[in-house]
Amino acid sequence: MSITDTGTELPKIANFSYDELDRLTTASITDQTTQQTASESYTYSPSGNILTKTDGSGTKTYTYEDPRHPHAVTRFGSDAAGYDAY
Repeated sequence: MSITDTGTELPKIANFSYDELDRLTTASITDQTTQQTASESYTYSPSGNILTKTDGSGTKTYTYEDPRHPHAVTRFGSDAAGYDAY
């Protein structure tokens, strides 16, 4: 899928790719003024959880450690994630 912004500035073109389960695998946006592209890519576990996100700053690994909430991220790279009781 590709989206082009044709506002008052030069366009930015966004491209998105999905796997056979319709999960986002890559996203990129190109600035037509500078021709610079920023992109992200994702990998998934067999159960559908995001395993990694890679972008211009490197790769971060998602960690899921709480068996009571198997789809809740507990760590994103070196950053911990927490949830309230609600």
